[in-house]
Amino acid sequence: MVNRLSGCGKTTVARLILNLIEPTGGEVIFQGQNVFSFSRGEMRKIRKKMQMVFQDPYSAFDPRFTVFESLSEIFVIQKMEKVNIKEEVFRLLEIVGLKPEHSDYYPYELSGGQKQRIVIARAIALNPELIILDEP
Repeated sequence: MVNRLSGCGKTTVARLILNLIEPTGGEVIFQGQNVFSFSRGEMRKIRKKMQMVFQDPYSAFDPRFTVFESLSEIFVIQKMEKVNIKEEVFRLLEIVGLKPEHSDYYPYELSGGQKQRIVIARAIALNPELIILDEP
């Protein structure tokens, strides 16, 4: 856990770990390999094992999508056809302390805390090996 004052670079470190920004030096080792040595294609595969929950949940949603559409999109993008998407979305909501009824809500109908929980649900959907929480 990195726990420091605001503005000291915690978010930058998190983005570096996920190889979202170009480093000026050093290494980030994940599963014995330097993430900066991966090609784009390799990094796409490895990112399924690494997820980040950003500090601001408000910008994480498409306002035209319900919670169900936002969460189910993950399984469609990852081509996880064998998953019962409805059951999986309800399971994720339950894990983060929300009810299945929340799946019908649009982002504007949710509190900030509910939005943050849904962003966390999205991060855990693919069962990553590493989740980075940027002040959730």
